[in-house]
Amino acid sequence: MAALRWFLMLLLAACAGTPPPAPTTALSPDLVRILARGVPLDEGYRRLFDQCDREDRFGGVALPVRGREGQVHEGCRNDPNRVRLLLRLPGGAIAFESKLAVDVNGGLLSCTRPRAGDLCATALQPGRRPLDADTVPWVVIPYNGPPADPARPGINLSTEFMQRTGIRLGDVGVVVLGTRVVPVIVGNGGPFNKLGEGSLALHRALGHDQCGAWTAEGRCARLATWFGSLPGGAVTIIFPNSAPPGLAPGNVAALTAQRAAPLWQALRN
Repeated sequence: MAALRWFLMLLLAACAGTPPPAPTTALSPDLVRILARGVPLDEGYRRLFDQCDREDRFGGVALPVRGREGQVHEGCRNDPNRVRLLLRLPGGAIAFESKLAVDVNGGLLSCTRPRAGDLCATALQPGRRPLDADTVPWVVIPYNGPPADPARPGINLSTEFMQRTGIRLGDVGVVVLGTRVVPVIVGNGGPFNKLGEGSLALHRALGHDQCGAWTAEGRCARLATWFGSLPGGAVTIIFPNSAPPGLAPGNVAALTAQRAAPLWQALRN
């Protein structure tokens, strides 16, 4: 009955052109207990995301700025990161609480009717094919940036997040929002100054559907009029060196869930 009520609310909201009720973002007691066992990864690094939220600046880099491949990386004030926590958990898992922007890469719309900035490609491409944002729950990590930060000699902004966390493309984990826990894979790379982003499929699984019309095959045919980030409360937990073997275009979601489930359960114990 609860699922039926939620479906009816989504249907009515879509017809009315207004967003559905916001999902619950309060941290569950189970998650609070898990996070309490963590230690700060690097507060100086975490505060750079706060700086970007306030000043559109990341260390010594003023935004917007062009990245290593010529793309423009925008500032953060219009869509703040809200990185409240960046922790290393027992066993090495990395956890952060943040906003959750929406990635549509690889989906029906981005591959057929892309908006400015949309790409059909994703950084992780099993079988040399992009992941599908419409069907695969994935998260995005900071991955692209200018080669250096003038205020921090020796830092490569494109690889800094990976070097500090040990996380790589293909690693798995979970995103927790309220009582919802969704297995995810690290499927794409984004700007060096942005943390907290996930695919359309992830947002749908979290009760934050950003699609206005789905096809019978589960592809997003039209973005919702209320399309935009979940403003905060999403907790992402990724397990470094956890990429499942044998990834192929048709099995990513299944292998992600199969690999992430026991890692998440072990963390809860």
